[in-house]
Parts: sequence; C-alpha cells; structure tokens
Amino acid sequence: MESAQKTVERHVQELHPVYGQASAVLEHDQHLQCLEHRLVRLQSLTQLNQRISSSLHLDEVLHAIAQAAAILMQAPAASFWLANEATQMLEFHSCSNERAGADWPLAELSFAQGGAGWVATHRTILNVPDVFTDTRIAAHHWFRAHGFQSALLVPIMLEDTLLAVLTMVRAKPFHLDPDDQYMLDHLSAQAAVAIRNAHLYRDSENHRRRLRTLVDVTQRLTRGLDLSTVLQAIVEAAALVFEGEASLRLLDGDTLVRVAATPGSLASIVRSHVPLGQSLCGHVARSGQPLIVTDMTTDPRLFPDVRAALREAWLRALLCVPVQVGGRILGTLQVYRERDYLFGQADPTLATSLADQAAIAIENARLFQEVQNHATQLAGANTALQSEIAERQRAEAARQQLEAQLHQVQKMEALGTLAGGIAHDFNNILTVILGYTELSLYNLTPESNEWHNLQQILIASGRAKHLVQQILAFSRQSERQRQPVYMQLILEETLTLLRASLPSTIELRQSLATYAGMVLADPIQL
Repeated sequence: MESAQKTVERHVQELHPVYGQASAVLEHDQHLQCLEHRLVRLQSLTQLNQRISSSLHLDEVLHAIAQAAAILMQAPAASFWLANEATQMLEFHSCSNERAGADWPLAELSFAQGGAGWVATHRTILNVPDVFTDTRIAAHHWFRAHGFQSALLVPIMLEDTLLAVLTMVRAKPFHLDPDDQYMLDHLSAQAAVAIRNAHLYRDSENHRRRLRTLVDVTQRLTRGLDLSTVLQAIVEAAALVFEGEASLRLLDGDTLVRVAATPGSLASIVRSHVPLGQSLCGHVARSGQPLIVTDMTTDPRLFPDVRAALREAWLRALLCVPVQVGGRILGTLQVYRERDYLFGQADPTLATSLADQAAIAIENARLFQEVQNHATQLAGANTALQSEIAERQRAEAARQQLEAQLHQVQKMEALGTLAGGIAHDFNNILTVILGYTELSLYNLTPESNEWHNLQQILIASGRAKHLVQQILAFSRQSERQRQPVYMQLILEETLTLLRASLPSTIELRQSLATYAGMVLADPIQL
C-alpha cells in the first residue's frame, strides 16, 4: 500500500512540470484568442472608419455604424436615435437588423420617454440586463417577439452636444470589461465625428440647394413682368426653398391683403385682410423686422378666432419677413412649417433675400403695368388725335372748296356787274335806235321798201332789247315780271335764233301744237 502511494506521488511529481506547461499553453491560447478578438474588433473599427470616411450621407453613415456596433458588441440588432435638443425629441433611424427594425413600433420619443430618452436626459450609458423588469424601457412586446432581453444604450456626444443615442439589444446581458469600454468609447467618438460631418454635409447641401433655388427664382422673377405670375412665382419659390408652404401679402393703404399663396398654406390663413400693425404679419409690416413663431396658436398677438382656427391646422410654425424696396414696405412674405419646427439662424436672412428679390420683381411688374396702361392711354389719345386731324383735314378741304366757290361767285358777281353795266349802256343805245326807227316808220307807207327795212331794224332792236333784259336778269339787276306767255311763241323765237347760230349741215325740225296753252312766267327767264 505504501509502495503504491509512493508510486502515485512519484508520478505526480513527474507530471507536475507537464501540468505547468499545459497551464501556460492554455493561458497563452486564451491570451492569443483575446488578442485575435481584439484584432478583429480593431479591424472592424478600421473598416468602419474607412466606410464613414468615404460617405457623407447621414443614412449611409448611421447604417454603417449600427452594423459595426452590432458586430463589435455581438448584438443581433443595433440602431440609432437622432437627437434634437431644441425640441427635446428623438427620431428612430438605421437599424442593423432590417426585420427587427421594420417591427419597431415607435418612430419618435421625447427625452422623457423610454430608455433612449433617459440616456438623452442623463447623458450616460444605460445597461439593462432585463428589459422586462425595467420601467424605463418601452415596447416590451417587441423585445419578447424577437427574443431579446437585454439592452445597452450609449449616448453619442460631441463636446457638450448630444447627437444621438446608440441602442444595442441581445438575449444575454452585456458584461462590459475594459476592452469593451474602450471599444464603445472609440466607436462613440467615431460615430460623433461621422454624424457631425454628415450633418455639416447635409446642411451644406441644403444651403447650396437653397442658393441654387434662389438664383433660379431670381432669374424667373427678373424675366417675368406679369404681376399675377410674379406673385405666384414668389410663393412657390419660398415654399420650395424652405420645404414648406408660403403666402404673400401686399399693402393696400393700411391693410395687408393676401395676393398669392401655395395650396397647402390656405388652411393656415384665416383672414385675407389684416390691418397694419395687427396680428403677426401686421406687426412685421409695421416694424420692418423678421419674425419667427414656433406655434402660432400660443402667440397672443394673433386674433382669438385665428388662434382657435389654427388649432386644427398642421402648419403652425411661421417665418414672416417684410417685403420692402428702398425702405418702403410693400408687404410681407410668410413661410409655414409644421408645429414646433425650428427655423435655422440663416433662414431669416435667406427669406429676407428672397423677399428683396420679390420686392424688385413686384416693382418691375408694377412699373411694366403702369407703362402698359400709359401706352394704352397714349394709343387711345393717338387714335383720337388722328381722328381729330382727319376731321380738321376734311374741314380744311371743305373750307378751301368753299373759298374756291366764293372766289368763283365773286368772279361771277364781278362778271355780272360788268355785264349789267354793258347792258345798261347797250340798252341806252337801243332806246335811241328804237326811237328813231319808230319815228321814221311814221313818215313812210307800208308799201315802200324803206318801211320794210326799218321794220326789220325794229324787230332786231326788239330782240336786242330782250337780250339786254336777259343780261340784266343774269346780273340780278332787274326784277322778275311774271305774265301769261304762249310757250310755242317763245320756242319758235328761240329756234329761229338757234338756227342762225348752227352750221348749215344741221337741220332743225320742229313740231309745236298751235294751242298749247299759256304759262305764267317771265319771258326773259325762259
């Protein structure tokens, strides 16, 4: 028995060095596995750094960090809650497990809700071994449905600013050793810088897009001269730049009148006419300073009925800037966003720049309208002037015609006067001829040739006397004497005179009734 015991002790002593060597080998192997695990983690961090360095899009960056966190912490699902310290709200983003992320029931949390809200408020890591016994954790049914029981929530901080909360979940509790804590610290630092850069890139892109839109709007406004088209283009441009809705009011006397609005803004515009100095837009028009209101229903400057109506509206945040040119207020430009939306520090400046462009465009459109109206008035005046000129030309032509007729009448009157004078002198001569002819006839017998010759002189003198009377009638120097006259006698005498003046090649034939009756007329005028 003693011999066997000694044999066992001897074998134990012989194996003791081997055991020591085996323990050293096992310890070395464990250390090697730990180093390999750490190397894998470091490689994952390096790959993550490369991925987030090659992209500035926020969604891509968050998804890459969530996937890396899930691998590093051996968590089936990791996700982000983006923080908005101004509104004290968290927004769910980028889950590494698509199926689990699609089932998550909450899109937003306040800083007073859930485990993520607790971390956002206290800004420290929250390690929950059993979520079902912790009242700070929300959506227990989701954890149960996916077989998760533990949660690890890490604040992502950059200096003193909370950017996000990283959430990791798995079935087993998280036991953090120094190496785990180092990895979390390094991951949080990378995530903070990446999120900050993504935010800066997003803000830069938004600013560039807004400036490009502003340039496009400026070009559109400078090309347009129709006032209604320009006004609608202004509100559409403001809505596009600020990704909301917009309206425009112009000052008419002491009243701001809504002249243009995007369709989505109509629910937030209760009154179309607002007196100057009243309500929010009236205050801006009076002061000439921009105004930002996060919730119009809580602002006492609004009319009570307007505040009551806006409680049912979705767009309650307001950015209002004056539309002015040369220090003269033309109206106000309103931009509407959802309730509690926070406009950026550069937004009033951007809106004011847009309003200044709008003011110039409105003035140009008004001037163009005035020029058009003036041109229309000038065209009407020109038409009236042309009509007046044509009328005056017609009057001048009529006057010249009348003057020509007057000259002709004066000539005829002068000719008549001359003819009348000649006729008087000729009548005096005829009186002497007729007198001496009649005296000579008294001294001769009808059978003598001298009597017949004197008789012809008497007849010719009578005709001459009638001719003189016609000349006097033409010159209006004799009175008309109407008497019964046989027309056939007048015609026979006229034909006799006419036959003597016609060529011998022309034959006159007459057919006169013997008793054609008498007419009451002046023989000289016939």
